[in-house]
Amino acid sequence: MRNRTAAGGGTRKDNLWAFLQCAHSLLFLCQDGQQESCSAVLQMASDLQIAVRTVTVEELKNELGSAKIGTRLYVCGDYQFVRGLENVLFSFGITNEELWSDVTGATVHPVLCAGCYHRNDPVAGSYIHCEMCGRMLEVSNHYSKKLDAVMGYIVLPEQLVFKSEEPQPSRTTPEGR
Repeated sequence: MRNRTAAGGGTRKDNLWAFLQCAHSLLFLCQDGQQESCSAVLQMASDLQIAVRTVTVEELKNELGSAKIGTRLYVCGDYQFVRGLENVLFSFGITNEELWSDVTGATVHPVLCAGCYHRNDPVAGSYIHCEMCGRMLEVSNHYSKKLDAVMGYIVLPEQLVFKSEEPQPSRTTPEGR
């Protein structure tokens, strides 16, 4: 997600501070039940004397229609909520520079098969079988924002390591050597 920790070059707090300093006003959208995790942002905005308007998803369209230059948006919630809202905001012409997104909880992305390019359902594990071609895939952390998926690299048979609790029978030739 877009919380600029690496992209801004500083700490997350420093980058968020810089983001808010450019704001004349802030539209604040937080998924139900996530308000506590967003309290630091509200405190920073208050310290900078930025007008904050908490809006619901339903109110968003009207607010964007009357927003002035310098309005920034802060979105907080689980992955599905934030990603869906980002898509709506980008369709309204909001740019990356005007939006800060914080994802709470675990983020699990769909997995793109490197063999057949099928988009597999999100999984939490390290390995999956592609739903389309059946190949075993190693789930990477290589994330594509454009595709909203992580890459699943093909695991070759020689890369598999089978561990067994039972000792394997020793190989002997027919002569017993």
